Amino acid sequence: NIAVPPESNFLNGVADLWGNDWYRKGLQGVGVDEARLLKKLRDFSADIFDEYAMAKGKGRWFDKTPSYVDHLELLDALFGAKCRYVMLYRHGLDVATSMTRMHGGDVNRGPGKRFAHLYGSVRLCNAAYWAEQCERMLAFEAAHPGQCFRLKYEQYSAEPERYLPPLFEFL
Repeated sequence: NIAVPPESNFLNGVADLWGNDWYRKGLQGVGVDEARLLKKLRDFSADIFDEYAMAKGKGRWFDKTPSYVDHLELLDALFGAKCRYVMLYRHGLDVATSMTRMHGGDVNRGPGKRFAHLYGSVRLCNAAYWAEQCERMLAFEAAHPGQCFRLKYEQYSAEPERYLPPLFEFL
């Protein structure tokens, strides 16, 4: 009963709007204060996903966009305490290898590029990026324990029958 679209990515733009002081100042000038902006962003974001779920004949939706880890606090502000987060952890070297392939092995492409000044290897840059993402996820888990479910990819893939029942109970 859960609709899962491809990576939606659009919430990155919502986060850019929310976090940009210049845009917020402009919006305040036309009477849109912080609370009203958050409500509008919440309504917009929820409508997109709710319509997708309805179109698929499902009652709920699930987004799996990895870059949303950068915006967990905004997601929490948008979707509130009812929102559930599946914190999926995978071996960092597997993630680094996958990201390296995805971005063509170019150290200047992808999110790991901000570590290029520290490491000559694109895999090391991507591993550092994944470590940083894991730290964000762990901090969010600690602050929102009732909303988060930790799942280790390697354990899940080896024994899905063991890990799916508690996941679905959580959801």
